[in-house]
Amino acid sequence: MKDKIKNIAEKLEHQIRMHELDLNDRIKDIPQIILLLEQGFSELKEIVSFYKFKSEMDEIFFFKIIKPKFFSKLIYYRKVGAPDKPCGVGRADANPKTMLPNDT
Repeated sequence: MKDKIKNIAEKLEHQIRMHELDLNDRIKDIPQIILLLEQGFSELKEIVSFYKFKSEMDEIFFFKIIKPKFFSKLIYYRKVGAPDKPCGVGRADANPKTMLPNDT
C-alpha cells in the first residue's frame, strides 16, 4: 500500500512538472493543474482513509512530507489562478470601498 501511495505522489508530481515546463501559456494551464491536484488528493484520501500504516514513521512521513508538499502546491495554484478573489479574510459581504476612509 505504501508503494501505491508513493506511485500516486510520483505520478502527480510528474504531471504537474510537465505542465510547469510547458512555457506556452502557464495561466491557461492552472485550472488543469488544480484539477490534477484535486484528483490526486481524492485518490490519496481514498487510500489513506482505510490504510493502516505499518509504522509510525511511515504515517509521519506521509502527513509531514508528502501531503503538505502537494497541498502547498494546490494553495499556490488556487491563489495564482484566481488573484482577484478574496483570500477569505473578513466578512463575505464586506465592500472594500466602504471600508476605506472617504477623501471627499
